[in-house]
Amino acid sequence: MKNIISLHDISLSYIIRTGMFSSREISVLNNLDLDIEEGSMVSIIGFNGAGKTSLLSIIAGILPPDSGSVSVKGRTVPFLGLGIGFNPELTAEENIYLYGAIMGLSRRRIKSLYNSIVSFAEMEEFMDLKIKEFSSGMYVRLGFSVAIHTSPEILIIDEVLAVGDFAFQRKCLNKIMELKRNNVTILFVSHDMGLVSRFSDRVILLDRGIVKGDGEPKDIVEEFIQMKSDMPGINANRRGSQEVRIESISIEGDSVFNKGDTVNLQIEYDNRAHIDKAIMGFSLYNNRGFLIAGPNTYDNTGQLIGLKQSGIIKASFDTAMLNPGNYFITVGIYDRSNRFAFDHIDYAESFRIEGIAHDYLGSIDLNVQWEI
Repeated sequence: MKNIISLHDISLSYIIRTGMFSSREISVLNNLDLDIEEGSMVSIIGFNGAGKTSLLSIIAGILPPDSGSVSVKGRTVPFLGLGIGFNPELTAEENIYLYGAIMGLSRRRIKSLYNSIVSFAEMEEFMDLKIKEFSSGMYVRLGFSVAIHTSPEILIIDEVLAVGDFAFQRKCLNKIMELKRNNVTILFVSHDMGLVSRFSDRVILLDRGIVKGDGEPKDIVEEFIQMKSDMPGINANRRGSQEVRIESISIEGDSVFNKGDTVNLQIEYDNRAHIDKAIMGFSLYNNRGFLIAGPNTYDNTGQLIGLKQSGIIKASFDTAMLNPGNYFITVGIYDRSNRFAFDHIDYAESFRIEGIAHDYLGSIDLNVQWEI
């Protein structure tokens, strides 16, 4: 396969204001070399600020690098943010023609595609509305539909599909795989490691502007998740109001278990806003970022937990059904509706089940009774 994208010695930095008379230079990409083969689907992962969006913007021709050479041999269609290429004061119909013109399509060509664009987006009833009246999900529907109908040879997608509803995400992913079968090169940024593992031919891990890993999806995703789990819990990726804050997370023992052992998890919290009731839960992921289980106190007990000013919540589970391998725990404490996060920490802890891991066996050991 020939390379359709080649980057050599790419560097990029930004100057940010730190005061009225002071500024600071932030390095985003550092002497980066990268080749992408035609027809491949390549996911780019990394922490926030790793340089993912900047890299895609350079490939798309939106940003020039400070130094280095860029070679892109194909019609590139970027889908990098909500509303890019749209005029909020124009209607959805008018914006289809505007976006198409920006991508170099004739008005006649856009007109021939119009019904297909609207049908894929499932927005027949909204085409006379101004874009500024759209929700973020409606932006995604229209923007993605226009993008895939402009005959891309290289399609660049940066996380925005996460905004759409689940059914439309599935529809988009099916369309992406159809484009890939037609030899379209796809660059994809997502924080959903399950999607990355399932759909990518190759994964590139960026860390502070350099390529930290590049290779098979399962290997690079596991490396990234391990990077997350190696961070102290209070410094890991987190979100939430912090009205109730998780102060520490620990697994009893050395975090290495034999199959059938019990894992004892301890979570210490500080109730800063005097919240009376909440839901505590955790999610268990395998080494490829797939969700194995997501128990919480409400679904397990049918009751909300009463919070003290500070306290410790313990959870125990046995590993009899887990196959050997590495597992990662995300922890969260939520309001009584289980929708609003007081504190949520991704990949806060990890443990290992001893033994030889086989990917083809999956993570769950089903107790199957065979009859032949």
